[in-house]
Amino acid sequence: STMRMVWVLLTLLAVATAATRVVPASSAAPRYVYDGNLTWPAQVAVRACVGLRNRHAAASAFLVRDLSPTGTDRTWLRNIYNITELPVLDLPSAFLADCLRGVASGRYIKYNATAQQALLPSVTTISGVLSAVPLDIGTHMPLLVEANTLAFDAITVFESFSALDATWYVYEHYINDTTGLAKMNPGYQSQSGKHILNPSIAGSPSTELTDYIVFAKLFDMYLPRACLPLTRQHTLFKRIAAQNPWPKPLAIMGYDNSFVVSGGDFFEAETLCDIGHSMGQIASASSANLAYWTTERPHVLAPLPHNPEKDIVYNASKTYIAFLIGDGDNVDYIQDGRVRWMNERVAQCEDPERGCHYPLLWTMSPHVLKFSPAYHTWYNKQLLRTTLDRFALPPSGNLYAYPSLFPDNEQNTFVANTERDAELLSTKVITAWEWATSWSNALANYFPKYAKRGIVNALVTVNVPYNLPVLVFGNEKFKVMENGPSIGNRTVVFAPHEWRGTRSSTIPFAKEENLNVTAMAKEINTYPKGTVTPIYLTSDGGGNLQDIEQLVQMLADHVEIVGHEIGDMALAAAASHSITNK
Repeated sequence: STMRMVWVLLTLLAVATAATRVVPASSAAPRYVYDGNLTWPAQVAVRACVGLRNRHAAASAFLVRDLSPTGTDRTWLRNIYNITELPVLDLPSAFLADCLRGVASGRYIKYNATAQQALLPSVTTISGVLSAVPLDIGTHMPLLVEANTLAFDAITVFESFSALDATWYVYEHYINDTTGLAKMNPGYQSQSGKHILNPSIAGSPSTELTDYIVFAKLFDMYLPRACLPLTRQHTLFKRIAAQNPWPKPLAIMGYDNSFVVSGGDFFEAETLCDIGHSMGQIASASSANLAYWTTERPHVLAPLPHNPEKDIVYNASKTYIAFLIGDGDNVDYIQDGRVRWMNERVAQCEDPERGCHYPLLWTMSPHVLKFSPAYHTWYNKQLLRTTLDRFALPPSGNLYAYPSLFPDNEQNTFVANTERDAELLSTKVITAWEWATSWSNALANYFPKYAKRGIVNALVTVNVPYNLPVLVFGNEKFKVMENGPSIGNRTVVFAPHEWRGTRSSTIPFAKEENLNVTAMAKEINTYPKGTVTPIYLTSDGGGNLQDIEQLVQMLADHVEIVGHEIGDMALAAAASHSITNK
């Protein structure tokens, strides 16, 4: 059979690579398992075991999703350990048997992947709480002999259950055994157009975060109408958000791609899903192996070395620009696409003929310091190689959220969390995404809180939706926030200036965010001298490093590119013009 041939090929592959196995220096030899050719129910079982093994013994199991040397998982083995050859791979069946025999103590969950696919988030939650392996009766029957203790029978308990019913059940029975919240789509079709309210299960589920969900005992859920008021699903979600043992504001892992409007996921930032409770997203739906990386070495608790700031004195006859590389809030990007961007940048900087002549600010999720200290260490080393670049915090600081909509006490917690993150990343610059209708409130009540301690002195804002005008800034490029009787600590809030790339756009009022390089250069070159403004480059609209490089070549001599100093330049400009905006 096809499956039998797969096992034979994997066995031959394991033998062929046995002589080249390299063990990471930071731990005992991990078990490597490849599941890229398995059905999704088989992948769920393997990935749950990866989580359970790493919970039992640090950095003891590693998932390989792609055998290609350029695949994400092998790339990180090369980045961190210089492992260039494919490690010895366990057969999935042997890996599962060993998991059941060892860390799971024979415990398994029985479910029907065909009939109960929409209930997969609930099954995954129970897997983490009960330290049991989820086994689909269509994939794992007859059962492995090592599966000898039925920990939960989802086929019986969840018989005739909807996803809502199963989520209610898991909430009522297991919520106090969980440590946080995740949203992983079990396979619903794109929730747009005629399917916006009632999507059907139409594809494979998102399972790449499974190892971490099980490892950390997260409450995994996905209800397509959970964010829609006046629905039963929303009623349950409000209760979950209000009554749980988790830290506030709530950090929601995975990704909520419900309610796609004009190509955007309306509730991705989570805050609008239930405004009464402070919530934000840690985008991570495709981030596998976090259970491995979070245990691989101690978490980052102190700042790492960084490139020095430039000694710049503000000159009113110049224009000052800073470039932020956006989308760093998404752990998936940090694990995958941003590696290529960073390698591209370092290659340019270390090329004697090209070199790097201007700094960049790279947004970096502060949660990477916990989820994968090795990732953060690698990125930090690459920044040092550029001799110029620094980190900035991504939207909207500690979480991708709209914090101005948070209740005051949780808003204060969010600010404190963001300031701690800024210190660990050695940055004074954060990105602040703000909901279009809340700018006045943010400027009056939220942003000034950063001026109290002055740890953050530059907030680079983006409007959501990005194509709507932000009228509160008028013609100003920034406003200066003050807090308290002293003006010793002041923080600058920059007006939105997002560049989504040069592909143009058919979205109404989006021309400014999609200028080609020539038009962007013309705009910057004709700013009034003394202007200070950052540009936030986002790749989901097609922006890339080449756009910035081409733009820099076209800038006039009076335009100076700065980095971490952008807030200082704005404060100096305000002092020069005796302007204080409150």
